[in-house]
Amino acid sequence: MEALSESAASACPKCGYVRQPADRSPAWQCARCGVAMEKFLALARGAATPASAGRPTPARELPRLSFAARFASALPDLGAAWLFAWCWKNPLGWTPNLTASLAQVMLMQFFVVHSSVFLSALVSAEDASRRARAIAAVILIAFYIPVAGGFAWFHDAWWPFAAFAWLLLSQLIVGLLGRGPAEFEKKRLRYYWGNGAAFYIVFVFVAVFLPMPRFGFSDVRVPWSGWKIPPQEVIAWGFLYFSALAALKLFEKAEWIDRMDEPADEASP
Repeated sequence: MEALSESAASACPKCGYVRQPADRSPAWQCARCGVAMEKFLALARGAATPASAGRPTPARELPRLSFAARFASALPDLGAAWLFAWCWKNPLGWTPNLTASLAQVMLMQFFVVHSSVFLSALVSAEDASRRARAIAAVILIAFYIPVAGGFAWFHDAWWPFAAFAWLLLSQLIVGLLGRGPAEFEKKRLRYYWGNGAAFYIVFVFVAVFLPMPRFGFSDVRVPWSGWKIPPQEVIAWGFLYFSALAALKLFEKAEWIDRMDEPADEASP
């Protein structure tokens, strides 16, 4: 160990012995009590020692939603999944146009998934700047809501706009229910946006390329135009998509969210 400075070497911090020219012990060691003086000073200042350095740091407490909060977050998706399942079984049970209407809901969901980027900024945690929130709100109001309104006007029906509002509500609830630290809530919003976008793409391929049961579509014909895939596959797509979203929210794990953006070398043991 390097020699101590004159001020540190003048007296032992433990026993007070002043080093003499005739002492043959190393400069870092007290000639009387044998203590390593720098280490003793480090301990006195509360510095980490080899014994404590190897101890794992205690795991921090992650914010967790109650079951009631998770159920409230998943409720819009559960309702949508039930409606798609009911239509799959009874395509004409409510109205002949129900299947076509639910197909349009899946198109509206595309705008909701796309708008989630701006929703993340809008309902993001408290350290988000007012400017970022204002820009997100303007984009949301000036673009997505008029698109939904124009879509409803084109179809001469109110349901596309109502469907957009319902689907948008499910995204807002996710952000509004979170009460964790700022950085965690930002990760949480990105977590749901990323998984929602992935589910949207994955399940359309599942519905199209895997054999889907026809159920109620076996014996009836429904109004269907503008789609290149059969109606039961679109309904299956919606059912799988909203069911997956509901399950993701009901069984939310804070650990999965916290590991987002974690480098691979740190994630591996």
